[in-house]
Parts: sequence; structure tokens; C-alpha cells
Amino acid sequence: MEGYEKLAQLMGNSHTDGHFLIFQKFEHLSAQNILYLQAEIVNLQETLAGLAKEDAESEDPERQLFTRDWWALSSAEDSEQWETFLQLRGKLKEYCTLHPSQKPLQSDDGRFKTRQ
Repeated sequence: MEGYEKLAQLMGNSHTDGHFLIFQKFEHLSAQNILYLQAEIVNLQETLAGLAKEDAESEDPERQLFTRDWWALSSAEDSEQWETFLQLRGKLKEYCTLHPSQKPLQSDDGRFKTRQ
């Protein structure tokens, strides 16, 4: 046994009582990752706002419905607004996983918060 396997054996050995369990936190890289993710979310948010405005001002009656009718928005064949929202949803999910204090609208028990 050698390499990572040998190191893992040493680190996990019950005789060492966990004293060799030392891992890097990569805090600055984690912070940088969160900052980049925030920038991506802001960019998608701005893009989404622009697309929503374009759809609302469109001469296409179906696109005009998108601000009021989720089904029309989500079932349209070529809705750039919906595709952008789905990208944004994925980024928000990733962000909430990386930055647990940013779980919007949910309490610790998983129920939705209400504003008071």
C-alpha cells in the first residue's frame, strides 16, 4: 500500500484518534466561486428583465401573455425568456447550496416563510 491509500489509512486510523485529519478549506477559492456565481446570477437577472420587457412589448399576442400566464411562457416552443429563467433557477439552486444563509423564502423546517 502506498500513495493516497497509505495516507488515507494513516488519517483514518483509530489509533491516531483523528489527529491526522487535516484538509484544506480552499476558503479564498470558495469565496471567489461564490462571487463569480453572484455575477452570473445578476447577469441572468438583467437578461431576464430585458427579455420580459421585449415579450410584454411584442406584437405577438402569445408573447404578451408571458408576464401573466406561466403556462403560456413555459410551454412556448421558443421562449428565450423561459430558457433564461431555467438557467437562472439552476444558478440560484447552486448558490443556495454553496451559501446556505441565502435560502430564500424557507424556514429551517422547510416551510415557506411569510412576511410580517
